[in-house]
Amino acid sequence: MTMTHSSHSIAIIGAGLSGTLLARKLLDAGHTVTLYDKSRGTGGRFASCWLDDISTDLGAPWIETSNDPDFAHWLNQQALIQPWQPRLHDFQGNPRSPLTCYITTERMSSLTRQLAHGTQLRLSKRVGYLWPTDEGVLLRDEHGIAISTHSHVIVTAPAPQAAPLLEAVPRFAQRAERVETQPSWVGVFVLQSPTQTPDGFIGTHPVFTRVVKASQKPGRLNTPEIWQVEATPQWSQQHLETPAEEVGIHLLEALSTVIGEDILIKQQRIHRWLYSRHASTCDEAYLWSRENSIGACGDWLGKAGIEGAWESANAMADQLLTQLHP
Repeated sequence: MTMTHSSHSIAIIGAGLSGTLLARKLLDAGHTVTLYDKSRGTGGRFASCWLDDISTDLGAPWIETSNDPDFAHWLNQQALIQPWQPRLHDFQGNPRSPLTCYITTERMSSLTRQLAHGTQLRLSKRVGYLWPTDEGVLLRDEHGIAISTHSHVIVTAPAPQAAPLLEAVPRFAQRAERVETQPSWVGVFVLQSPTQTPDGFIGTHPVFTRVVKASQKPGRLNTPEIWQVEATPQWSQQHLETPAEEVGIHLLEALSTVIGEDILIKQQRIHRWLYSRHASTCDEAYLWSRENSIGACGDWLGKAGIEGAWESANAMADQLLTQLHP
C-alpha cells in the first residue's frame, strides 16, 4: 500500500500508555490518529473508576523510579506527574526503605487523557478484525461490520487480545500467542472512618502484592480514606472464576488483618484484571510489517511493565516516523 504523506490516517488499537504515547508522537508529527478502545475511557492499566462522586485509581497505583535516564527525564517533563515518597511498611509492620515513585496530580488515567488530546477517540469500540486491502488496512468490529480503513494500524492491546488482531501477519500473531500473562484481582475500598496507618504495605503476603492508601497521594484532596489492594498473581489465578462479590469479602478481610483494625466501608469496587502482567515478553521492542502496514507495541514487547510500554511506544514511533518522513 503506497500512500502520500497527506493520506496518512493512522489507527491505534488500545488507549493505554503505549497507545496514547504513540498517538501523541504521531499527532505532533502532523498525522491524523484515531484511537480505539473497548473501554469507556483511556488508561489501560492506568484506569480509574467512580464510586458515587469519588474518582480513584483502579490500575497501577504509581510509576516506580526508573534507572533509564530518558524515561526519568520524560516523567519529570510531564506537568501532570509529580514524585511521591510514600511511607511504606512490609506486611509484618516493619518500615521499608523509602521508595520514590511518580503519580499524577489527579487520577492516573489523566495522563493518558492528556496524551490522547487531539486524537479522534473512539471509546467503547471493540475492534475484532483487521486486514490489509488496496485502499488501506480495514478494521471490522467483533460482529464483522466494517468500521473504517486506515493507512497504518498499530495494535497496543495485551498479548492475548493482540494475537487475533494480528492474524493478517501470522508471525506476529504467533509471537503474541507465546507470551504468558498473569491475572490480578484489585479491590478499591472507601472507608467510613480514617485509620492510623502508613501509606501502604508491600512485600511478601499470601494474598496481596501491595496495598496502597490511595487517598494519601498528593493532590487527592477532600476525599474519605480509600484503599487500593492488589492480589498476587497466584491468589488471583486460584480465584480466577470466583464471583467478584466473594472476592471482595476475602480482600476486605485480608486488608483488615494487615491494617490491624476492623474496617467499615461506604463503597467498594472489585475488578479482575485478566491480563494484569506479562510474565514473559518477546525480545523485539515492537513489531512492524511494512508490507502490510500493521504493527504492534506494548509491554509484552521488549521489557514488561510501565517502563516497557513507554520504551516500546517510543521505538514504534521512531520506526513509523522514519518510514513516513524519509
